[in-house]
Amino acid sequence: MIAALLLAAGPLVPHLSDPPSRTEPALRGLDPVLLCEESAETPGRQDLQVTHGRFTYCFSGAETRVRFLDDPERFGIQWGGGCGAMGPLSGIGSPERWAVHAGRIYIFASDGCREGFLDAPERFVVAPAEPPTFPEEEGEVRWKAGAAMLLQAVRAHGGVQAIDAPRALRLVYQGTQDDWTHRIELVFTRDALERSSIWTPPADGAAREVTRWVLAESAFVDEGGAVFPVTSPDQVLDLRRFAHREPIALLWASAGSDLLAAWTGTSKLPGNPGVRVVDVIVHHAGLVTTLHLDPESCKILGLSWRGRAIDGVTRDVVEVFTDWRDVGGALIPTGRTVMVDGEVTPSLALTWNTAELLARVPAHSFERGVR
Repeated sequence: MIAALLLAAGPLVPHLSDPPSRTEPALRGLDPVLLCEESAETPGRQDLQVTHGRFTYCFSGAETRVRFLDDPERFGIQWGGGCGAMGPLSGIGSPERWAVHAGRIYIFASDGCREGFLDAPERFVVAPAEPPTFPEEEGEVRWKAGAAMLLQAVRAHGGVQAIDAPRALRLVYQGTQDDWTHRIELVFTRDALERSSIWTPPADGAAREVTRWVLAESAFVDEGGAVFPVTSPDQVLDLRRFAHREPIALLWASAGSDLLAAWTGTSKLPGNPGVRVVDVIVHHAGLVTTLHLDPESCKILGLSWRGRAIDGVTRDVVEVFTDWRDVGGALIPTGRTVMVDGEVTPSLALTWNTAELLARVPAHSFERGVR
């Protein structure tokens, strides 16, 4: 989880509340449709229930039940139950602690989370990223230049054969803090991703906690052995961001028709003003990323994006690559510095201990295990 990367005062082990029973009504049994549309706390009927994702809902009448079934993402608890203040990939909130914002229901891990959300919901609820737009007279030039620079970036990172031949990239980080061991493993292909986060305490500590997210034909999260489907598009976007932070994911996608790239000009490399870069903004799979390229070779020196990094608040994130590794002829960044809202954030500056390009997808990856 994103929250698992926060290493402030001692290791922060992601807190995963006990998953609610699928038969125990959420929202204290209130009708979610009327709660969304009218903020009306109308009790639902036990004989009119629907289970969607982690939660079971009750309805006051057949009409609201049918409307929910027509659009469960609109009327159900948002973010698959992630805390509204900590983000879609955070530990699950309480279905008995909620707030309605813009006609949608969010739940929270604590009263403090709920209060912080209600103080400024626009900091937490992010509109989907849109492709960049330009005046008509310059748009064609920028799109063509962006596509050409991405092609040159493929050459700078090893060439078409080295980049396109592998089916998957596997990255592993393992480090310690205060005697806790944290292992992150990220495996992704062109259209799927698996990320696991494992915290192991000292020998005399409690059992380790495991979180595993999978995005493939059927996206799911495995929290300590409890497997739930991912029903929220916001969760999917935040999960995809893990791949988009690695340049090869966008280089893989550059040959497809669903990626848009536009040259936006030159700038100074964030955190290193003595280095000039060419900026290319990329829109792919609902996410926008700005690549900072070397002006001569188009090697990707860093990238910028806006989204959730430290907590559930939307922030400006800049990542500058510091270490590189030749992996099967492809140049893969393994180290980086990270700035969030202009401040260096060491807790997010992971260095991958292992980087592997794989000809085959590992057998354990992307299993369809929702139960």
